[in-house]
Amino acid sequence: MDKPTKPSNLMPRSFGGVKNNWSESMQTSGYEDGIPAIYGGDNLNYQLDTTGKELDYCEKICDFINDLPVGKVITTDTNNKLIYGNLPQAPDIATPTTVGVVKPDNDTIIVDENGTISATGANVDLSNLSVYGEAKISNYMRYLINDGNIDANGKLDLIDAEESTDTTYSYAQPGTYTFTVPTTTTYPIALIAPGGTGSQSFNQQLAAWYVAGGGSGGGFVGTINLTAGTYTVEVGSGQSRNSTVLKDSNNNVLITATAGNNGTSSATSSAGGVGGSLTVASGVTVSANTVGSNYNHDDGNGYKGQQGLIYGYMGQALGGASIYNGYGKGGNNVQKGWDGYFEIVIQNQGSSEVNYKVSSSSPLTIVDAQGVKSVLYGVNNDQIGSLADGTYNKFVDATGTDFLANNITYQLKEPTSPSTNDIWVKTAEKIEVYKYDGADWQPYNRVLIGTVVVSNGAVATGGIKNTKLYENGFNVTTYQRTHYIIEAKSENGLWYRLYNDGWLEQGGNKANPLGSAASTFDIDFYKSFGNTNYQFFRAPVWIATNATGVTALSNGCNIKDNAKVTISCHGSNVVSSVDWYACGYVS
Repeated sequence: MDKPTKPSNLMPRSFGGVKNNWSESMQTSGYEDGIPAIYGGDNLNYQLDTTGKELDYCEKICDFINDLPVGKVITTDTNNKLIYGNLPQAPDIATPTTVGVVKPDNDTIIVDENGTISATGANVDLSNLSVYGEAKISNYMRYLINDGNIDANGKLDLIDAEESTDTTYSYAQPGTYTFTVPTTTTYPIALIAPGGTGSQSFNQQLAAWYVAGGGSGGGFVGTINLTAGTYTVEVGSGQSRNSTVLKDSNNNVLITATAGNNGTSSATSSAGGVGGSLTVASGVTVSANTVGSNYNHDDGNGYKGQQGLIYGYMGQALGGASIYNGYGKGGNNVQKGWDGYFEIVIQNQGSSEVNYKVSSSSPLTIVDAQGVKSVLYGVNNDQIGSLADGTYNKFVDATGTDFLANNITYQLKEPTSPSTNDIWVKTAEKIEVYKYDGADWQPYNRVLIGTVVVSNGAVATGGIKNTKLYENGFNVTTYQRTHYIIEAKSENGLWYRLYNDGWLEQGGNKANPLGSAASTFDIDFYKSFGNTNYQFFRAPVWIATNATGVTALSNGCNIKDNAKVTISCHGSNVVSSVDWYACGYVS
Protein backbone atom coordinates (compact mmCIF):
# COMPACT_ATOMS: atom_id res chain seq x y z
CA MET A 1 0.00 0.00 0.00
CA ASP A 2 1.03 3.65 -0.29
CA LYS A 3 2.68 5.08 2.79
CA PRO A 4 0.14 7.25 4.67
CA THR A 5 0.91 10.99 4.84
CA LYS A 6 1.80 12.18 8.32
CA PRO A 7 -0.55 15.05 9.35
CA SER A 8 1.10 18.49 9.66
CA ASN A 9 -1.47 19.90 12.14
CA LEU A 10 -0.12 20.84 15.57
CA MET A 11 -2.18 20.76 18.74
CA PRO A 12 -1.88 20.14 22.48
CA ARG A 13 -1.73 16.51 23.63
CA SER A 14 -4.17 16.93 26.57
CA PHE A 15 -7.20 19.09 27.53
CA GLY A 16 -8.96 20.01 30.76
CA GLY A 17 -12.65 20.70 31.41
CA VAL A 18 -15.76 18.57 30.93
CA LYS A 19 -15.53 15.90 28.22
CA ASN A 20 -18.66 14.43 26.59
CA ASN A 21 -18.74 11.48 24.17
CA TRP A 22 -19.95 11.98 20.62
CA SER A 23 -23.13 10.17 19.70
CA GLU A 24 -23.10 7.33 17.19
CA SER A 25 -24.77 9.62 14.66
CA MET A 26 -22.11 12.27 15.19
CA GLN A 27 -19.37 9.66 14.78
CA THR A 28 -20.96 8.42 11.57
CA SER A 29 -22.00 11.71 9.95
CA GLY A 30 -19.30 14.05 11.23
CA TYR A 31 -19.92 17.80 10.84
CA GLU A 32 -23.49 18.75 9.81
CA ASP A 33 -24.62 22.15 8.61
CA GLY A 34 -27.76 21.99 10.76
CA ILE A 35 -25.74 21.94 13.97
CA PRO A 36 -25.20 25.50 15.34
CA ALA A 37 -21.66 26.75 15.29
CA ILE A 38 -19.88 27.09 18.62
CA TYR A 39 -18.57 30.50 19.64
CA GLY A 40 -14.87 30.30 19.25
CA GLY A 41 -15.40 26.97 17.56
CA ASP A 42 -12.71 27.54 14.93
CA ASN A 43 -10.13 26.43 17.47
CA LEU A 44 -12.26 23.48 18.51
CA ASN A 45 -12.87 22.48 14.87
CA TYR A 46 -9.13 22.63 14.24
CA GLN A 47 -8.53 20.36 17.22
CA LEU A 48 -11.18 17.88 16.10
CA ASP A 49 -9.92 17.87 12.51
CA THR A 50 -6.36 17.27 13.70
CA THR A 51 -7.47 14.43 15.96
CA GLY A 52 -9.35 12.77 13.10
CA LYS A 53 -6.34 12.92 10.79
CA GLU A 54 -4.08 11.52 13.50
CA LEU A 55 -6.50 8.64 14.12
CA ASP A 56 -6.76 7.86 10.40
CA TYR A 57 -2.96 7.88 10.07
CA CYS A 58 -2.50 5.56 13.06
CA GLU A 59 -5.33 3.28 11.98
CA LYS A 60 -3.80 2.64 8.55
CA ILE A 61 -0.42 1.76 10.02
CA CYS A 62 -1.85 -0.38 12.81
CA ASP A 63 -4.11 -2.30 10.40
CA PHE A 64 -1.15 -3.01 8.09
CA ILE A 65 0.90 -4.29 11.04
CA ASN A 66 -2.00 -6.30 12.46
CA ASP A 67 -2.56 -8.05 9.08
CA LEU A 68 1.12 -9.05 8.80
CA PRO A 69 1.20 -12.75 7.68
CA VAL A 70 3.22 -15.32 9.61
CA GLY A 71 6.83 -15.56 8.44
CA LYS A 72 6.75 -12.20 6.59
CA VAL A 73 8.33 -8.83 7.28
CA ILE A 74 7.28 -5.28 6.43
CA THR A 75 9.50 -3.60 3.87
CA THR A 76 9.24 -1.26 0.87
CA ASP A 77 9.35 -2.01 -2.84
CA THR A 78 11.11 -0.08 -5.61
CA ASN A 79 8.22 2.46 -5.61
CA ASN A 80 8.66 3.07 -1.87
CA LYS A 81 5.34 1.42 -1.10
CA LEU A 82 4.83 -0.74 1.96
CA ILE A 83 4.73 -4.47 1.18
CA TYR A 84 4.96 -7.81 2.99
CA GLY A 85 8.30 -9.42 2.14
CA ASN A 86 9.92 -12.78 2.77
CA LEU A 87 11.76 -13.22 6.05
CA PRO A 88 15.53 -13.39 5.36
CA GLN A 89 17.21 -16.49 6.72
CA ALA A 90 20.81 -16.18 7.76
CA PRO A 91 23.18 -19.11 7.05
CA ASP A 92 24.50 -21.10 10.00
CA ILE A 93 27.89 -19.47 10.40
CA ALA A 94 30.33 -21.54 12.43
CA THR A 95 32.13 -18.52 13.91
CA PRO A 96 30.83 -15.10 15.02
CA THR A 97 32.74 -13.42 12.18
CA THR A 98 31.42 -12.94 8.64
CA VAL A 99 33.54 -15.90 7.54
CA GLY A 100 32.37 -19.36 8.50
CA VAL A 101 31.26 -22.78 7.40
CA VAL A 102 27.80 -24.01 6.41
CA LYS A 103 27.25 -27.77 6.36
CA PRO A 104 24.10 -28.87 4.49
CA ASP A 105 23.98 -32.68 4.30
CA ASN A 106 27.46 -32.80 5.88
CA ASP A 107 29.00 -31.13 2.82
CA THR A 108 31.35 -28.31 3.81
CA ILE A 109 30.62 -25.05 2.02
CA ILE A 110 32.72 -21.97 2.76
CA VAL A 111 31.13 -18.56 3.30
CA ASP A 112 33.65 -15.77 2.61
CA GLU A 113 33.73 -12.21 3.91
CA ASN A 114 31.49 -11.05 1.05
CA GLY A 115 28.78 -13.56 1.94
CA THR A 116 29.61 -15.74 -1.08
CA ILE A 117 28.89 -19.43 -0.51
CA SER A 118 31.56 -21.42 -2.35
CA ALA A 119 32.75 -24.98 -2.76
CA THR A 120 35.35 -26.83 -4.78
CA GLY A 121 34.07 -28.70 -7.83
CA ALA A 122 30.94 -28.45 -9.91
CA ASN A 123 28.56 -30.76 -8.07
CA VAL A 124 27.44 -29.22 -4.79
CA ASP A 125 24.17 -30.55 -3.37
CA LEU A 126 22.23 -27.57 -2.03
CA SER A 127 19.17 -29.57 -0.99
CA ASN A 128 19.06 -28.12 2.52
CA LEU A 129 20.48 -24.71 1.72
CA SER A 130 17.68 -22.14 1.44
CA VAL A 131 19.22 -18.77 2.23
CA TYR A 132 19.60 -15.44 0.59
CA GLY A 133 22.99 -14.77 -0.89
CA GLU A 134 25.14 -15.45 -3.90
CA ALA A 135 26.09 -19.11 -4.25
CA LYS A 136 29.32 -19.85 -6.09
CA ILE A 137 28.74 -23.35 -7.42
CA SER A 138 32.05 -23.66 -9.26
CA ASN A 139 35.01 -21.44 -9.98
CA TYR A 140 33.10 -19.73 -12.76
CA MET A 141 29.33 -19.94 -12.41
CA ARG A 142 27.00 -18.58 -9.73
CA TYR A 143 23.30 -18.46 -8.95
CA LEU A 144 21.38 -16.35 -6.49
CA ILE A 145 19.50 -18.62 -4.10
CA ASN A 146 16.09 -17.16 -3.28
CA ASP A 147 13.06 -18.55 -1.50
CA GLY A 148 11.23 -20.68 -4.04
CA ASN A 149 14.16 -20.97 -6.48
CA ILE A 150 15.44 -24.27 -5.04
CA ASP A 151 13.43 -27.46 -4.57
CA ALA A 152 13.92 -30.20 -1.95
CA ASN A 153 16.43 -32.02 -4.18
CA GLY A 154 18.74 -29.05 -4.64
CA LYS A 155 17.46 -28.31 -8.14
CA LEU A 156 16.19 -25.04 -9.57
CA ASP A 157 12.42 -24.97 -9.05
CA LEU A 158 11.50 -22.40 -11.68
CA ILE A 159 9.02 -24.10 -14.03
CA ASP A 160 5.35 -23.38 -13.29
CA ALA A 161 3.11 -25.69 -15.35
CA GLU A 162 0.83 -28.69 -14.97
CA GLU A 163 2.00 -32.05 -16.30
CA SER A 164 -0.37 -34.34 -18.19
CA THR A 165 -1.82 -37.19 -16.14
CA ASP A 166 -3.30 -40.51 -17.21
CA THR A 167 -6.66 -41.73 -15.88
CA THR A 168 -7.61 -45.36 -16.47
CA TYR A 169 -11.30 -46.32 -16.51
CA SER A 170 -11.72 -50.09 -16.09
CA TYR A 171 -14.90 -52.20 -15.87
CA ALA A 172 -14.55 -55.85 -14.82
CA GLN A 173 -18.17 -56.55 -13.86
CA PRO A 174 -20.95 -57.24 -16.39
CA GLY A 175 -23.07 -54.16 -17.05
CA THR A 176 -23.40 -50.95 -19.06
CA TYR A 177 -21.02 -48.04 -18.38
CA THR A 178 -20.49 -44.55 -19.80
CA PHE A 179 -17.34 -42.45 -19.97
CA THR A 180 -16.26 -39.20 -21.61
CA VAL A 181 -13.16 -38.47 -23.65
CA PRO A 182 -12.07 -34.79 -23.45
CA THR A 183 -10.33 -34.36 -26.80
CA THR A 184 -10.32 -35.91 -30.26
CA THR A 185 -7.26 -38.15 -30.33
CA THR A 186 -6.03 -41.75 -30.07
CA TYR A 187 -6.77 -43.73 -26.89
CA PRO A 188 -5.44 -47.09 -25.67
CA ILE A 189 -8.25 -49.59 -24.95
CA ALA A 190 -8.77 -53.25 -24.00
CA LEU A 191 -12.16 -54.78 -24.92
CA ILE A 192 -12.68 -58.47 -24.00
CA ALA A 193 -15.80 -60.64 -24.37
CA PRO A 194 -16.79 -63.32 -21.83
CA GLY A 195 -15.93 -67.01 -22.20
CA GLY A 196 -18.28 -69.85 -23.03
CA THR A 197 -19.55 -72.52 -20.62
CA GLY A 198 -18.19 -76.10 -20.57
CA SER A 199 -20.19 -79.30 -20.88
CA GLN A 200 -20.02 -83.01 -19.96
CA SER A 201 -22.14 -86.16 -20.70
CA PHE A 202 -21.86 -89.69 -19.25
CA ASN A 203 -21.53 -92.80 -21.40
CA GLN A 204 -22.90 -95.69 -19.35
CA GLN A 205 -21.52 -98.37 -21.66
CA LEU A 206 -18.00 -97.03 -21.37
CA ALA A 207 -18.43 -95.76 -17.81
CA ALA A 208 -16.73 -92.57 -18.97
CA TRP A 209 -17.48 -88.89 -19.51
CA TYR A 210 -17.42 -86.96 -22.75
CA VAL A 211 -16.22 -83.50 -21.68
CA ALA A 212 -15.74 -80.15 -23.42
CA GLY A 213 -14.46 -76.76 -22.33
CA GLY A 214 -15.96 -73.47 -23.43
CA GLY A 215 -14.09 -71.17 -25.82
CA SER A 216 -12.58 -67.92 -24.58
CA GLY A 217 -14.06 -64.59 -25.56
CA GLY A 218 -12.81 -62.59 -28.48
CA GLY A 219 -11.23 -59.20 -27.86
CA PHE A 220 -9.18 -56.22 -28.95
CA VAL A 221 -6.16 -54.60 -27.26
CA GLY A 222 -4.67 -51.59 -29.04
CA THR A 223 -5.58 -47.99 -29.79
CA ILE A 224 -8.68 -46.40 -31.28
CA ASN A 225 -9.32 -42.91 -32.62
CA LEU A 226 -12.22 -41.28 -30.75
CA THR A 227 -13.75 -37.83 -31.11
CA ALA A 228 -14.45 -35.81 -27.99
CA GLY A 229 -17.71 -36.90 -26.40
CA THR A 230 -19.52 -39.55 -24.36
CA TYR A 231 -19.30 -43.30 -25.06
CA THR A 232 -21.01 -46.43 -23.76
CA VAL A 233 -19.55 -49.88 -23.21
CA GLU A 234 -21.55 -53.04 -22.51
CA VAL A 235 -19.43 -55.61 -20.68
CA GLY A 236 -20.58 -59.18 -21.35
CA SER A 237 -21.34 -61.83 -18.72
CA GLY A 238 -19.99 -65.38 -18.67
CA GLN A 239 -23.40 -66.49 -17.38
CA SER A 240 -25.38 -65.12 -20.31
CA ARG A 241 -22.61 -65.00 -22.95
CA ASN A 242 -23.57 -61.57 -24.24
CA SER A 243 -20.98 -59.67 -26.27
CA THR A 244 -18.79 -56.80 -25.05
CA VAL A 245 -19.63 -53.79 -27.23
CA LEU A 246 -18.32 -50.21 -27.54
CA LYS A 247 -20.82 -47.59 -28.81
CA ASP A 248 -20.73 -43.86 -29.48
CA SER A 249 -23.18 -41.25 -28.16
CA ASN A 250 -25.55 -41.97 -31.08
CA ASN A 251 -25.63 -45.68 -30.14
CA ASN A 252 -23.58 -46.61 -33.20
CA VAL A 253 -21.56 -49.79 -32.63
CA LEU A 254 -17.80 -49.24 -32.99
CA ILE A 255 -16.31 -52.58 -31.86
CA THR A 256 -17.96 -55.88 -30.98
CA ALA A 257 -16.23 -58.81 -29.30
CA THR A 258 -18.44 -61.91 -29.14
CA ALA A 259 -18.39 -64.42 -26.31
CA GLY A 260 -16.66 -67.77 -26.60
CA ASN A 261 -18.92 -70.59 -27.71
CA ASN A 262 -20.12 -73.18 -25.22
CA GLY A 263 -18.56 -76.61 -25.22
CA THR A 264 -20.95 -79.36 -26.35
CA SER A 265 -21.18 -83.00 -25.33
CA SER A 266 -23.39 -86.08 -25.62
CA ALA A 267 -23.19 -89.69 -24.61
CA THR A 268 -21.21 -90.41 -27.76
CA SER A 269 -19.07 -87.28 -28.44
CA SER A 270 -17.82 -83.87 -27.27
CA ALA A 271 -16.56 -80.67 -28.90
CA GLY A 272 -14.73 -77.77 -27.29
CA GLY A 273 -16.27 -74.36 -27.76
CA VAL A 274 -14.77 -72.19 -30.49
CA GLY A 275 -13.27 -68.87 -29.38
CA GLY A 276 -15.29 -65.68 -29.76
CA SER A 277 -14.85 -63.33 -32.72
CA LEU A 278 -14.08 -59.63 -33.19
CA THR A 279 -15.71 -57.07 -35.47
CA VAL A 280 -14.58 -53.46 -36.02
CA ALA A 281 -17.18 -51.24 -37.70
CA SER A 282 -16.39 -49.65 -41.03
CA GLY A 283 -14.82 -46.18 -40.71
CA VAL A 284 -13.43 -46.82 -37.20
CA THR A 285 -9.65 -46.32 -37.07
CA VAL A 286 -7.80 -48.75 -34.82
CA SER A 287 -4.24 -49.99 -34.48
CA ALA A 288 -3.22 -53.60 -35.04
CA ASN A 289 -4.75 -55.97 -32.49
CA THR A 290 -2.09 -57.24 -30.05
CA VAL A 291 -4.09 -60.20 -28.69
CA GLY A 292 -5.52 -63.41 -30.17
CA SER A 293 -3.88 -65.68 -32.74
CA ASN A 294 -4.71 -68.31 -35.30
CA TYR A 295 -3.38 -71.20 -33.21
CA ASN A 296 -6.16 -73.51 -31.97
CA HIS A 297 -8.84 -70.88 -32.56
CA ASP A 298 -10.63 -72.54 -35.46
CA ASP A 299 -12.64 -69.55 -36.76
CA GLY A 300 -12.60 -67.37 -33.63
CA ASN A 301 -10.46 -64.61 -32.17
CA GLY A 302 -10.55 -66.32 -28.75
CA TYR A 303 -9.12 -69.74 -27.96
CA LYS A 304 -11.04 -73.00 -28.45
CA GLY A 305 -11.85 -75.10 -25.40
CA GLN A 306 -10.53 -78.62 -24.92
CA GLN A 307 -12.57 -81.74 -25.66
CA GLY A 308 -12.29 -85.46 -25.11
CA LEU A 309 -13.29 -88.69 -23.35
CA ILE A 310 -12.40 -89.03 -19.65
CA TYR A 311 -12.69 -92.20 -17.56
CA GLY A 312 -13.53 -91.83 -13.88
CA TYR A 313 -14.66 -88.68 -12.18
CA MET A 314 -11.50 -86.58 -11.64
CA GLY A 315 -10.60 -85.47 -15.15
CA GLN A 316 -11.63 -82.23 -16.85
CA ALA A 317 -11.55 -80.43 -20.16
CA LEU A 318 -10.08 -76.94 -19.79
CA GLY A 319 -11.76 -73.92 -21.28
CA GLY A 320 -10.06 -71.74 -23.86
CA ALA A 321 -7.23 -69.58 -22.46
CA SER A 322 -7.81 -65.87 -21.83
CA ILE A 323 -6.38 -63.56 -24.45
CA TYR A 324 -5.87 -60.69 -21.93
CA ASN A 325 -5.04 -60.73 -18.20
CA GLY A 326 -7.36 -63.66 -17.30
CA TYR A 327 -10.54 -61.98 -18.58
CA GLY A 328 -12.99 -63.82 -20.85
CA LYS A 329 -11.52 -67.27 -20.16
CA GLY A 330 -13.62 -70.26 -21.21
CA GLY A 331 -15.14 -72.44 -18.48
CA ASN A 332 -14.08 -76.07 -18.00
CA ASN A 333 -16.54 -78.91 -18.36
CA VAL A 334 -18.35 -77.97 -15.12
CA GLN A 335 -17.97 -74.14 -15.16
CA LYS A 336 -19.45 -71.12 -16.79
CA GLY A 337 -17.11 -68.78 -18.68
CA TRP A 338 -15.27 -65.84 -17.13
CA ASP A 339 -16.83 -62.35 -17.49
CA GLY A 340 -15.72 -59.79 -20.06
CA TYR A 341 -13.69 -56.63 -19.44
CA PHE A 342 -13.12 -53.10 -20.75
CA GLU A 343 -10.56 -50.39 -20.00
CA ILE A 344 -9.54 -47.09 -21.57
CA VAL A 345 -6.67 -44.78 -20.68
CA ILE A 346 -7.60 -41.09 -20.94
CA GLN A 347 -4.86 -38.52 -20.76
CA ASN A 348 -5.73 -35.32 -18.94
CA GLN A 349 -3.90 -32.68 -20.89
CA GLY A 350 -1.26 -30.67 -19.07
CA SER A 351 -0.59 -26.96 -19.49
CA SER A 352 -0.28 -25.54 -23.00
CA GLU A 353 1.69 -22.61 -21.56
CA VAL A 354 4.87 -22.81 -19.49
CA ASN A 355 5.42 -20.10 -16.88
CA TYR A 356 8.48 -19.46 -14.75
CA LYS A 357 8.73 -18.59 -11.05
CA VAL A 358 10.96 -15.56 -11.46
CA SER A 359 9.60 -12.17 -10.37
CA SER A 360 10.47 -8.96 -8.55
CA SER A 361 9.79 -10.75 -5.25
CA SER A 362 11.74 -13.87 -6.30
CA PRO A 363 14.55 -12.78 -8.65
CA LEU A 364 17.22 -15.04 -10.08
CA THR A 365 20.85 -13.98 -10.38
CA ILE A 366 23.15 -15.79 -12.80
CA VAL A 367 26.75 -15.33 -13.91
CA ASP A 368 27.52 -16.66 -17.38
CA ALA A 369 30.67 -18.27 -18.78
CA GLN A 370 32.17 -14.83 -19.45
CA GLY A 371 31.66 -13.73 -15.85
CA VAL A 372 28.76 -11.38 -16.68
CA LYS A 373 26.36 -11.15 -13.77
CA SER A 374 22.64 -10.69 -14.46
CA VAL A 375 19.67 -10.29 -12.13
CA LEU A 376 16.41 -11.50 -13.69
CA TYR A 377 13.09 -10.18 -12.36
CA GLY A 378 11.01 -12.13 -14.85
CA VAL A 379 11.28 -14.77 -17.58
CA ASN A 380 9.13 -14.87 -20.74
CA ASN A 381 6.40 -17.53 -20.80
CA ASP A 382 6.33 -20.12 -23.59
CA GLN A 383 3.24 -21.15 -25.58
CA ILE A 384 3.61 -24.82 -26.50
CA GLY A 385 0.16 -25.67 -27.88
CA SER A 386 1.37 -25.63 -31.51
CA LEU A 387 4.84 -27.11 -30.94
CA ALA A 388 5.86 -30.50 -32.26
CA ASP A 389 6.35 -33.28 -29.73
CA GLY A 390 9.83 -33.28 -28.25
CA THR A 391 12.12 -32.15 -25.47
CA TYR A 392 12.66 -28.39 -25.15
CA ASN A 393 15.37 -26.63 -23.13
CA LYS A 394 14.89 -23.17 -21.58
CA PHE A 395 17.90 -20.80 -21.64
CA VAL A 396 18.02 -17.30 -20.14
CA ASP A 397 20.22 -14.27 -19.76
CA ALA A 398 19.68 -10.53 -19.27
CA THR A 399 18.88 -9.95 -22.96
CA GLY A 400 16.22 -12.60 -23.45
CA THR A 401 15.39 -16.30 -23.53
CA ASP A 402 15.50 -19.32 -25.86
CA PHE A 403 13.09 -22.28 -25.81
CA LEU A 404 14.79 -24.82 -28.06
CA ALA A 405 14.31 -28.43 -29.08
CA ASN A 406 18.00 -29.19 -29.33
CA ASN A 407 20.78 -31.54 -28.29
CA ILE A 408 23.28 -30.72 -25.56
CA THR A 409 26.65 -32.42 -26.03
CA TYR A 410 29.33 -32.57 -23.33
CA GLN A 411 32.79 -33.23 -24.71
CA LEU A 412 36.17 -31.63 -25.30
CA LYS A 413 36.22 -32.04 -29.08
CA GLU A 414 33.85 -30.27 -31.45
CA PRO A 415 30.77 -32.44 -32.17
CA THR A 416 30.35 -33.84 -35.67
CA SER A 417 27.17 -33.46 -37.77
CA PRO A 418 25.42 -30.96 -35.45
CA SER A 419 21.94 -29.60 -36.08
CA THR A 420 20.95 -25.93 -35.90
CA ASN A 421 20.56 -24.71 -32.29
CA ASP A 422 22.52 -27.64 -30.83
CA ILE A 423 24.54 -26.77 -27.74
CA TRP A 424 28.16 -27.84 -27.26
CA VAL A 425 29.47 -27.71 -23.69
CA LYS A 426 33.22 -27.79 -24.22
CA THR A 427 34.56 -29.61 -21.18
CA ALA A 428 37.88 -27.85 -21.09
CA GLU A 429 39.60 -26.83 -17.87
CA LYS A 430 37.23 -23.87 -17.87
CA ILE A 431 33.80 -24.76 -19.24
CA GLU A 432 32.93 -23.06 -22.54
CA VAL A 433 29.52 -23.14 -24.22
CA TYR A 434 28.66 -22.76 -27.91
CA LYS A 435 25.50 -22.89 -30.06
CA TYR A 436 25.48 -24.08 -33.66
CA ASP A 437 23.94 -21.54 -36.05
CA GLY A 438 23.75 -23.92 -39.01
CA ALA A 439 27.25 -23.14 -40.23
CA ASP A 440 29.55 -22.45 -37.27
CA TRP A 441 29.72 -22.78 -33.49
CA GLN A 442 29.05 -19.40 -31.87
CA PRO A 443 29.78 -18.49 -28.20
CA TYR A 444 26.61 -18.95 -26.15
CA ASN A 445 26.25 -17.63 -22.62
CA ARG A 446 22.59 -18.15 -21.83
CA VAL A 447 22.01 -20.38 -18.84
CA LEU A 448 19.91 -23.56 -18.83
CA ILE A 449 17.19 -23.28 -16.12
CA GLY A 450 15.00 -26.26 -16.99
CA THR A 451 13.65 -28.70 -19.56
CA VAL A 452 10.07 -29.42 -20.67
CA VAL A 453 8.82 -32.45 -22.61
CA VAL A 454 5.96 -31.53 -24.98
CA SER A 455 3.37 -34.09 -26.10
CA ASN A 456 0.19 -33.26 -28.04
CA GLY A 457 0.66 -29.54 -27.44
CA ALA A 458 0.92 -29.83 -23.65
CA VAL A 459 3.41 -30.66 -20.91
CA ALA A 460 3.80 -34.44 -20.95
CA THR A 461 3.47 -36.74 -17.97
CA GLY A 462 6.74 -36.34 -16.05
CA GLY A 463 7.65 -33.65 -18.55
CA ILE A 464 9.07 -31.02 -16.15
CA LYS A 465 12.82 -31.51 -15.73
CA ASN A 466 14.44 -29.09 -13.30
CA THR A 467 18.20 -28.68 -13.60
CA LYS A 468 20.83 -29.01 -10.91
CA LEU A 469 23.03 -26.01 -10.09
CA TYR A 470 26.07 -26.73 -12.23
CA GLU A 471 28.53 -24.72 -14.30
CA ASN A 472 26.70 -22.29 -16.59
CA GLY A 473 23.53 -24.19 -15.78
CA PHE A 474 24.81 -27.32 -17.53
CA ASN A 475 25.23 -30.73 -15.91
CA VAL A 476 28.92 -31.40 -16.53
CA THR A 477 28.95 -34.62 -14.52
CA THR A 478 28.55 -36.54 -17.78
CA TYR A 479 32.19 -35.69 -18.40
CA GLN A 480 34.41 -36.53 -15.42
CA ARG A 481 37.40 -34.20 -15.21
CA THR A 482 39.86 -36.13 -13.02
CA HIS A 483 42.60 -33.48 -12.89
CA TYR A 484 41.92 -29.79 -13.30
CA ILE A 485 42.95 -26.45 -11.81
CA ILE A 486 40.78 -24.99 -9.07
CA GLU A 487 43.07 -22.10 -8.02
CA ALA A 488 45.76 -20.18 -9.85
CA LYS A 489 47.57 -16.89 -9.29
CA SER A 490 50.63 -14.96 -10.48
CA GLU A 491 52.06 -11.78 -8.95
CA ASN A 492 55.36 -10.20 -7.85
CA GLY A 493 57.49 -12.79 -9.58
CA LEU A 494 55.67 -15.75 -7.98
CA TRP A 495 53.01 -18.10 -9.35
CA TYR A 496 51.11 -21.23 -8.31
CA ARG A 497 48.50 -23.68 -9.62
CA LEU A 498 46.42 -25.88 -7.29
CA TYR A 499 44.54 -28.85 -8.75
CA ASN A 500 41.32 -30.53 -7.59
CA ASP A 501 43.21 -33.59 -6.27
CA GLY A 502 45.51 -31.47 -4.08
CA TRP A 503 48.49 -31.39 -6.46
CA LEU A 504 50.36 -28.08 -6.15
CA GLU A 505 53.00 -26.61 -8.41
CA GLN A 506 54.63 -23.23 -8.00
CA GLY A 507 57.70 -21.24 -8.95
CA GLY A 508 59.28 -17.85 -9.40
CA ASN A 509 62.49 -15.87 -9.32
CA LYS A 510 64.35 -15.01 -6.10
CA ALA A 511 66.97 -12.26 -5.96
CA ASN A 512 70.29 -12.89 -4.20
CA PRO A 513 70.08 -10.63 -1.12
CA LEU A 514 73.87 -9.99 -1.37
CA GLY A 515 73.78 -9.13 -5.06
CA SER A 516 76.59 -11.03 -6.78
CA ALA A 517 78.27 -12.17 -3.56
CA ALA A 518 78.06 -15.69 -2.17
CA SER A 519 75.16 -16.14 0.18
CA THR A 520 72.67 -18.53 1.76
CA PHE A 521 69.05 -17.45 1.81
CA ASP A 522 65.41 -18.63 2.02
CA ILE A 523 62.86 -18.95 -0.76
CA ASP A 524 59.35 -18.62 0.67
CA PHE A 525 56.65 -20.50 -1.16
CA TYR A 526 53.52 -18.77 -2.40
CA LYS A 527 51.44 -21.65 -0.96
CA SER A 528 52.58 -24.21 1.63
CA PHE A 529 52.90 -27.94 0.90
CA GLY A 530 51.32 -30.55 3.16
CA ASN A 531 54.72 -32.07 4.01
CA THR A 532 58.35 -32.07 2.82
CA ASN A 533 57.86 -34.86 0.28
CA TYR A 534 57.85 -32.35 -2.56
CA GLN A 535 60.41 -31.78 -5.32
CA PHE A 536 62.44 -28.57 -5.63
CA PHE A 537 64.53 -27.41 -8.59
CA ARG A 538 66.65 -24.31 -9.15
CA ALA A 539 68.47 -22.69 -12.04
CA PRO A 540 71.25 -21.95 -12.62
CA VAL A 541 72.80 -24.88 -10.73
CA TRP A 542 75.35 -24.50 -7.96
CA ILE A 543 78.80 -25.51 -9.24
CA ALA A 544 81.63 -26.06 -6.74
CA THR A 545 85.10 -27.70 -6.95
CA ASN A 546 86.81 -29.06 -3.82
CA ALA A 547 90.56 -29.13 -2.99
CA THR A 548 91.12 -32.44 -4.76
CA GLY A 549 89.61 -31.14 -7.99
CA VAL A 550 86.21 -32.90 -7.71
CA THR A 551 83.41 -30.79 -9.15
CA ALA A 552 79.93 -30.99 -7.51
CA LEU A 553 76.68 -29.88 -9.13
CA SER A 554 73.45 -29.09 -7.24
CA ASN A 555 70.06 -27.91 -8.45
CA GLY A 556 68.41 -28.43 -5.08
CA CYS A 557 68.40 -26.85 -1.65
CA ASN A 558 70.06 -27.14 1.73
CA ILE A 559 66.98 -27.25 4.02
CA LYS A 560 63.36 -28.13 3.19
CA ASP A 561 60.31 -26.88 5.07
CA ASN A 562 56.57 -27.05 4.22
CA ALA A 563 56.53 -23.31 3.57
CA LYS A 564 60.08 -22.58 2.32
CA VAL A 565 63.53 -23.88 1.34
CA THR A 566 67.03 -22.63 2.15
CA ILE A 567 69.53 -22.55 -0.71
CA SER A 568 73.21 -21.58 -1.15
CA CYS A 569 74.55 -19.38 -3.89
CA HIS A 570 78.36 -19.41 -3.95
CA GLY A 571 81.36 -21.17 -5.47
CA SER A 572 82.25 -20.63 -9.11
CA ASN A 573 78.70 -19.70 -10.16
CA VAL A 574 77.48 -16.89 -7.94
CA VAL A 575 74.42 -15.23 -9.50
CA SER A 576 72.27 -12.24 -8.66
CA SER A 577 68.98 -14.23 -8.77
CA VAL A 578 67.68 -17.79 -8.93
CA ASP A 579 64.73 -19.26 -10.89
CA TRP A 580 63.01 -22.04 -8.99
CA TYR A 581 60.18 -24.61 -9.31
CA ALA A 582 58.54 -26.87 -6.72
CA CYS A 583 55.79 -29.48 -6.95
CA GLY A 584 53.97 -31.81 -4.52
CA TYR A 585 50.72 -32.20 -2.60
CA VAL A 586 49.08 -29.81 -0.16
CA SER A 587 47.85 -32.72 1.98
